[in-house]
Amino acid sequence: MWAKTGGVKVGDIGNGYCQVVFDSQLDHVRALYGGPWTIDDHYIVSEPWRLDFDPDYDSINHISAWVRLPRLPLAYFDEEILVDIGNRLGKVHKIDYNTANGFRGNYAWICVEIDLRKKMVSKYRLKRRFRRVEYQGLHVVCFLWAIWQP
Repeated sequence: MWAKTGGVKVGDIGNGYCQVVFDSQLDHVRALYGGPWTIDDHYIVSEPWRLDFDPDYDSINHISAWVRLPRLPLAYFDEEILVDIGNRLGKVHKIDYNTANGFRGNYAWICVEIDLRKKMVSKYRLKRRFRRVEYQGLHVVCFLWAIWQP
């Protein structure tokens, strides 16, 4: 999925964490910032390697995930409005291409960074009405640490 220009080595470092070593800096940057990534509907959390990381004691506190806003009226398929809604759920990373261009009418997709230490938002208020939020695939999360080794 990530080894587009060079090789990649994956190793288990315990407690559900993996270390991924990239030959290519381009692949390394893509793996870190091109997501969110999923395999079989399971999110892959990628972060830059830290020398002091300890898989028995450290934890991942944030995840970038796709959020679906069902039955959002077409009048609200505006980038400013979508970013405002998304920022109520977490920090907006990107808006789905089809959503941003108004090609989806039944729902909107927004990628947000979610703080796993906080309670996730199940609904938001828009023009005096409460609307549902659906999180895609947050039932299982896989963590990995990415390294670029020239």
